[in-house]
Amino acid sequence: GGVKRLAGPGAGSNVPLHGGEGSQQGQITPVQKRTRTDMATPGGGGVNAGATPATGVVVTYNSMKGFGFIQCPTAPRDVYFNRNSMPAHLQQQPEGQPVTFLMVFTPDGMPQAQNVQLAN
Repeated sequence: GGVKRLAGPGAGSNVPLHGGEGSQQGQITPVQKRTRTDMATPGGGGVNAGATPATGVVVTYNSMKGFGFIQCPTAPRDVYFNRNSMPAHLQQQPEGQPVTFLMVFTPDGMPQAQNVQLAN
């Protein structure tokens, strides 16, 4: 009772015999880079289909952390913005300033401001 050995193509190798021409098995497919959709685009850089023009007044701004909030009569709560969404000259003393902006909502329903500008 000896050990039986297989004969033929692939005998004794670990190469699978199935698949043949055009098989994708064993090939590494590059994964496409995904764009984050859970955050609004800072600075209003992209066209956001869900953006609504709005006005309000900056109620707080933390220059150390680079974000603040705008009180807006049409928003369910104060609207978050970050320093990238407003011009540098407005970042000096934004509290109390009337502003215009594009309001978007994050996937969890939080209002966020893009393209913040001084109101005329």
